[in-house]
Amino acid sequence: MDRLPGARILQINLGHCRAAQDLMYQMLREKRADAVIVSEPWKASGDGWYADATGRAAVYVPPGGKRVTSSCTDTGRGWVWIEIGTVKIYSCYFSPSSTMQQYKDDIADLESELRGATGPLIVAGDFNAKAADWGSSITDARGTVLSLTASSLRLHVANQGRELTFRRGAGGSIIDVTLISEGL
Repeated sequence: MDRLPGARILQINLGHCRAAQDLMYQMLREKRADAVIVSEPWKASGDGWYADATGRAAVYVPPGGKRVTSSCTDTGRGWVWIEIGTVKIYSCYFSPSSTMQQYKDDIADLESELRGATGPLIVAGDFNAKAADWGSSITDARGTVLSLTASSLRLHVANQGRELTFRRGAGGSIIDVTLISEGL
């Protein structure tokens, strides 16, 4: 089921770094991507940017990318969405400093939004959650919440392998996750 014929959707976490965002623009040109799901952009404003109220979750559609057919007008805390064709693309960012109860509440808000969505879904971003389902060596409480939510929504993990998505010094983790609906 090809809902985005020939579309290239990328995902990146920029860690609020201007140089990383400049490199993202270059990569988009080189890879001829139609959109990019961005966590922690340096600046998410201007043409082609769709961002949540915190500015930490965004989707960027470069000039010449696929046409956005609709977008959310009320950005949720921690997520934003656009629609290209019949596919809704969600960018998410959930802070590692929020309490466990706040995390559960935020994921519940996202789950409620996703239950009301129609058509195929791509839900991706920095969830700050670890689970074996997406390659982490451990499953933490946030990972359990996200994994159960994804399962209840019939979303499948698109992450493959054990490549770290976050690095600091010699360590790192897999906290950036891509979830997709069946058929994508």
